[in-house]
Amino acid sequence: MLFRSRIVNGLLKDSLKYKGLVVTDALSMKGVSSFFKPGELEVKAVEAGNDILLNPTDVPLAIKSIRDAVNAGFISQSQIDSSCRKILAAKEWAGLKKLKPIDIVSLRNRLNSPTATLIQRKIIEAGLTLIKNQNNMLPLRSLDTLRMAVVLVGSEKPGQFEKTLSLYKDFDCFYLGKHADSLKIDSLLFNLRHYNLVIAGVLNTDSRPLADYGIAPNAYKFLERLVDNKSVILDLFATPYSLAKFKKLEKYKAILISYQDQTLMQDYSAQMIFGAIGAKGKLPVT
Repeated sequence: MLFRSRIVNGLLKDSLKYKGLVVTDALSMKGVSSFFKPGELEVKAVEAGNDILLNPTDVPLAIKSIRDAVNAGFISQSQIDSSCRKILAAKEWAGLKKLKPIDIVSLRNRLNSPTATLIQRKIIEAGLTLIKNQNNMLPLRSLDTLRMAVVLVGSEKPGQFEKTLSLYKDFDCFYLGKHADSLKIDSLLFNLRHYNLVIAGVLNTDSRPLADYGIAPNAYKFLERLVDNKSVILDLFATPYSLAKFKKLEKYKAILISYQDQTLMQDYSAQMIFGAIGAKGKLPVT
């Protein structure tokens, strides 16, 4: 999204008579940061008529650049005053001028009430999304015929995922940390040669694209080699956008999107693999 004064000022404020605050999207996003440098970007946003600039990458530089633009006459002082007035009015409307300390006694228990926990569980169960299930691989059946291994990709310590999986079947568990080198990958692939099914859970992820979703390059390398020779179930505890970085998706027997690396999600995802609950979710992106 590039900034356009004719949209914010012309359409929104003049034609539609909008008098409220206008807030940008995150200025750190590639949609705008690819076109303008820090400082220049914030000036363009103010020139377009925005009142609040969300998440600038360099706040001191943004302030200096806007001040310089006002002094040079590119942005009027009256526009800055108008935005400040609206912001102060919004703060007063929200009651921010009247200090009301939060009662933090038993705050954790009040925030995490049984009702809230139940709602969270229902949301997680309803959200699990099975986007591929070749030959109805899931839920797993004929467990006595499976020589199963679980690989926790991105993790080096036990967690809820394999703990819940172990309630249904015995298996060997392996770990591939984010800093594992090629020798570690070779060794792990060698150790997996005797198994006829591998469940790969991708953990310790991040929602930010700029952080590569928290998935290390060695994870992709390992999984690309693994899926060439093994029946693999991929359980992705990450945003579905990260799927674009995976190769050979057509070779996986099943792909389950669990969206985030969280204890309850790991628990329910493991239950789904063995059929204790169903996968009802639908992928929210193409």
